[in-house]
Amino acid sequence: APYEERRVSMWLCLSGFLDLFGVSMIIPLLSRHAKDLGASPSLLGVFASVYGGLQLFSSPLIGSWADTWAKRPMLLLCLLVTSISYILLGLAPTLLLALLTRIFTGIFKHSQTLSKAYLADIIPKARHSEVFGRFSAFSSMGFIVGPVVGGHLMVTEGGFLLVCLVASAVFFLNLCIVWYALPHINTAEKKSD
Repeated sequence: APYEERRVSMWLCLSGFLDLFGVSMIIPLLSRHAKDLGASPSLLGVFASVYGGLQLFSSPLIGSWADTWAKRPMLLLCLLVTSISYILLGLAPTLLLALLTRIFTGIFKHSQTLSKAYLADIIPKARHSEVFGRFSAFSSMGFIVGPVVGGHLMVTEGGFLLVCLVASAVFFLNLCIVWYALPHINTAEKKSD
């Protein structure tokens, strides 16, 4: 039904906003935090590259699991792991532990991709450009606002830990939205229609 498609796509747009809002709160502050934990310039490069490298290699695996177990459960799992990993990143007392949290985030932070795949399953192809454009616009707004909020929180008493806790709360809120607003879709049935 067109109303249901519109409703779900708007919830996913909000989810996309929150997703990149939470991520972009952390990204500009990571190098400084790693330096505070004692990272050398070469280790700073490794710290920054681990996430992207793991995203590249874990993407096919997460996509395969989403096709097998459905996109909604995988999206919920990815949001939960990301939320937990940001708490652990804020609490990590050593560079090694911080790097381990970035590994988990790199493997499981595929919520943008899974959201787009979910949209592709529910939206007719004739409306893909419109819906994906709106989703990207909302996500980009989150990416613009996040660093401003993260930078402001960084100079408060809580510092990096507070930024991580807020980012974690954003991902948990996102998980609640997905749990509440997105119906389960049987992809096999959808493809046979």
